[in-house]
Amino acid sequence: MILIHSSMPFPPTVFSPYEWDIKFGEASIGVPFGNVKMTNQISGFGNSGVASGQLEFDAADISGTFGKALLDGTQIRLVEKNSRVLPSRNYYIAKRSVENFVCHFTAYDIMSKTDQNFDISAFDQYFESNDTVQCSQVLFQIQAQCGFTSIGASDSGLEYINFRKEQLEKKTCRSILEAIAKAMCGVWISSFDNGAVLSCFGKGYYLSAAAECEKHSRIIYQGKQKITGLVCINSDTDLRYEYGDGEYGTVFEIDSPFVGGTPLDRIVWERINGYIYQGWKCSDALVSSLNTDVPAPAAVSLGNDLLISNNNVINIDGSGIYLSASADPQDEEQWKYYEHLQRQLDNKVELDRTAGNVQISNSTGLQFINRNNTSAIRAAAAEDTAIEKYSFNVGSGGITEFESVILDGKYPSIEVNSNATEFRLKYGDTIKNFALKWNGDNVTVEKEV
Repeated sequence: MILIHSSMPFPPTVFSPYEWDIKFGEASIGVPFGNVKMTNQISGFGNSGVASGQLEFDAADISGTFGKALLDGTQIRLVEKNSRVLPSRNYYIAKRSVENFVCHFTAYDIMSKTDQNFDISAFDQYFESNDTVQCSQVLFQIQAQCGFTSIGASDSGLEYINFRKEQLEKKTCRSILEAIAKAMCGVWISSFDNGAVLSCFGKGYYLSAAAECEKHSRIIYQGKQKITGLVCINSDTDLRYEYGDGEYGTVFEIDSPFVGGTPLDRIVWERINGYIYQGWKCSDALVSSLNTDVPAPAAVSLGNDLLISNNNVINIDGSGIYLSASADPQDEEQWKYYEHLQRQLDNKVELDRTAGNVQISNSTGLQFINRNNTSAIRAAAAEDTAIEKYSFNVGSGGITEFESVILDGKYPSIEVNSNATEFRLKYGDTIKNFALKWNGDNVTVEKEV
């Protein structure tokens, strides 16, 4: 099936149709297909999150084979039979719908595998002794569990991230990657060989142009934004560290246990300081060479212009590969230092964030924190000991068991009567009286009298 792109503005001088095939594993789809669309998008500037690319297409299903088969998670890829362009990345079928003998497929790239729960059993020996785990060790386990061929970042800084047990326990691989991306100021994307790459803002994963487009519609430039400041907030201690020279511009804010008085602050700041974000859009471009699909963010060559694109939509048919690309301008007020929304959030109690010397965790409930041994203090002292956290458990009958010793800041005075049958506790003006019941050398305390 050869479908002609209805809005193709750039007819080739000598037309040679593309011959496409979709591979289910190594087998050809074997039926006519069309309406092939690839979407790769990130939100905002691209300084946090995990991005997953999407592939959609329609396939003729006269016999009902595709509508009945168990295809969830099946690996597919788009190839050009004559190798005129590189094959697409691998995608994995997630959804399908059938109507009038046409089966519509939706598939996502390998980043969709990160929604599974993270298995922490490999780190039991560390957690038994309250040690932390290096980020590289965590990424190695994510690579193995999700099936990535490789995993890494486009800039340094991962070596300053270490995880405690509660930061990994009962978490998904995606949420752990999101925590890393937030601290590093980047976004995770899949590479063409099924790897995972943290494309760091200001020093992205742009080895070369992902697409070259000699013919394209008009490029509409939408202004520039300069990064002039960084606020790092340590979510364990609430300590704030600000970087910048006071120049008017856009300020990024990172709220993470891995920043705020740690060496990672300076690495991120040196990378993003003074970076110019260019907003632009191009509604239609004819891809002339290189890759079949274009991840986001990616470098795109449009004539003589090399631009960074955060939103890429590709339509593919027998006549060519058509790209719509852009980097949307961001609302500066949304990113300004200490905006209204953040002030509201500061008054909320958040999971795994310290308020005073108390923290609430999904796994352990309410915990008391030793504020004299926090991550920021340990980093400054180059110490690798764990943060001291103590929780408690309430059992049957209201019996409460604490992990640590309770030391009263104010002691009561105790008065015992002459025959040792009653005693009195006095906390200032507050008096509590109790009865003592003796059975030989054993004594029990009964309710207040």
